[in-house]
Amino acid sequence: LAERVLAQTPSSVPAYLILAQAQANLGRLSQAKDFCTKALKIDPLSPQPHYLLAHIAQESMDSDAARQHYQKTLYLDPSFIPALLELSMLLDRPNEQARSRQLRRSAREQLLTLSPDQRIAPYAESAGQLLAHWTGDSETTQDGRAND
Repeated sequence: LAERVLAQTPSSVPAYLILAQAQANLGRLSQAKDFCTKALKIDPLSPQPHYLLAHIAQESMDSDAARQHYQKTLYLDPSFIPALLELSMLLDRPNEQARSRQLRRSAREQLLTLSPDQRIAPYAESAGQLLAHWTGDSETTQDGRAND
């Protein structure tokens, strides 16, 4: 379907991202990167290609490139919750724990603005579940409600 969309609308960033994700899922990381690069040529201010490139870099064991792409994602969209959380994990080492905690706090602030039931792509969890799981928020339950 994405290929048909591109045949009719060659500047469709979502179609390139679908193809990039499909190639990444198949382990074809080079092809996935190519589709992300094409998406960025069309829309250099789109955070999603950088987010996917960060995942591809992590799969390739290139944590420096992953960090750069997560940072670009957050530069373009400071409220991009998955990038906040995943960069915080990447930086969770002794010399960068303060930055890691700061990113988790930012993610928590963003999650608190959402309905606890709202699903956060690409995760299967809701905002409430992510609050409890990723940010260690002991003041919320799994569904995002405050503990009494």
